[in-house]
Amino acid sequence: MAPSSEKQSYEELMENMKLCEAERIYALSNSVGRILDDAEARKILRHFMKSENKSMQCVDIYEKCAEFLVEHPKYESCHFEVLVRLGLPSHLKQRLFYRLNNADPISICLCLKHIQEECLSEVAESFSAFKESITETRMNLKLKQLG
Repeated sequence: MAPSSEKQSYEELMENMKLCEAERIYALSNSVGRILDDAEARKILRHFMKSENKSMQCVDIYEKCAEFLVEHPKYESCHFEVLVRLGLPSHLKQRLFYRLNNADPISICLCLKHIQEECLSEVAESFSAFKESITETRMNLKLKQLG
């Protein structure tokens, strides 16, 4: 993907996509989690959601939780405030801060994974349209290559 992809629209990204990239993302598209765990695929999903006027809040929260999980076990409550600013629902915030107060890194890790699962569920609601779009792009690129 071009380095200026952040400024491109979703349609421009799809037009400029190479077949090998479309194939790779298509292979990942059987799982919302696999898309969200792949930086390039997640970037394309972000553009898609933006083009569909969908909230990217869950993608942001998922991504931040993944960063925190990499930092395990160095958890501090001040770091998790960013999740609140990103829009973490209050019931999940309460669970997370309860675990932080207990200072059990394993419990905190499990809570972060639970938050990611909640985000996956929310992203999954608009995921079928994303998958259809990737499938269409892939097919168009294959046809273009044949013709």
